[in-house]
Amino acid sequence: MGKRGIFFLFCMLILLILAPNVFSIYEELLFSDTVEDGDAVNISGKEFEFRIDSQSKKVFIEIDVSGIIVENGDCKIKDDLHICVQNVSFSYRNYDPWYDVYKTEVKVYQIKAKLDVTHTIEKENILIDEETTGVLSFENIADMSAKDVTATIPIPSNLVITEIEGCKQTGEIILFKNDVAPRQIRACTYEVKGVYSGDYELMANITYFDGVETQSTVSALKGTVYNDSLAISYNISKNIFDISENFN
Repeated sequence: MGKRGIFFLFCMLILLILAPNVFSIYEELLFSDTVEDGDAVNISGKEFEFRIDSQSKKVFIEIDVSGIIVENGDCKIKDDLHICVQNVSFSYRNYDPWYDVYKTEVKVYQIKAKLDVTHTIEKENILIDEETTGVLSFENIADMSAKDVTATIPIPSNLVITEIEGCKQTGEIILFKNDVAPRQIRACTYEVKGVYSGDYELMANITYFDGVETQSTVSALKGTVYNDSLAISYNISKNIFDISENFN
C-alpha cells in the first residue's frame, strides 16, 4: 500500500474516533436503563414500547404512533431523538406460558441545535461620512434546526444604516428573524456611515430555540467615529542646491 493509502486510512481512523464525541456535544440524555421485551416506558412525554427479537437481536421500538428498528450495538435517529441499543441478552425464562425473555440496554438522547455566531466589521474606526460593512452570521453545526433565531442590534446615534441585506431595519434597530437549518449558514449584512464623532457599540442580542430550551448569547463590536482630518505632507524638488538657487 502506498503512502497516500496509509495516510487516507489514518485520516479515516481519526474521524471515526472523533465522530461520536462531536455528535454528543449537541444532545441531551433523556433515558439510560435496561429494558426487557414488552416493556413500556414514558420518556419525555412519549410512550416507548420495546420488542426484542432474540434471533436477529434487533429491537423494534414503538414510539407513540410510529416506530423504529435498531440493531444491537447500533444507534438511529428518529425525529429529534437519537436512540442507541446495545448488549441484547437473555434475561430469564417465563414458565407459564413458556418463553424466554430478553433484555437490552437503551439510551435515548434529545438532539439539540447548536449555533456558531460570528460578528465582524470591515473597519472598526472610521471618519465622519465614511462607511464600513458589518456581518452577523449564524452557522448551525448540529443535526437539528435552530428555531426562531432572533437577533437585534440597536443602531448607535452616531451611525446611520445606508444598506442592509439578509435582515431589516425596524426603527433604530437592525432585526434578524429566521430559522437556521442543520449545517446551514445565514447572514445579516449591514453598511453603516459615521455622522458625528464619538465611540460606538454594535451590540447583537441573540436568542434561539435548540429543541429543548431557549438559548441566548451576546456579540458586541466597538469602534470610534473620528472628525474629518486634514492630512499635510511636505516635499521639496531637490535636496542639494547652490547658494541663491531657487527650489520648490
